[in-house]
Amino acid sequence: AALYNIDLSSTGSIQRPERLFLLGVGSLLGAMLQISLWPFYGKMNKPPAHILIGVIVLLALTSAWSAVQRILASLRALEKL
Repeated sequence: AALYNIDLSSTGSIQRPERLFLLGVGSLLGAMLQISLWPFYGKMNKPPAHILIGVIVLLALTSAWSAVQRILASLRALEKL
């Protein structure tokens, strides 16, 4: 796309700043939840990181969807050339 000067920076459902924000907030909330649930699991068991796992799955899905959107946008732009 860069070879043909096609701008894809605004294309996609989720951009890099939003992905970093979601990962940061998911990490913080997941850690807080794990720390708050630790007494219920005992000293040897660690609570699961459900929030962080959910955020990572969400990021994987939205990143894949953004890649599909960028591929389609670049194909449409190349058809116009």
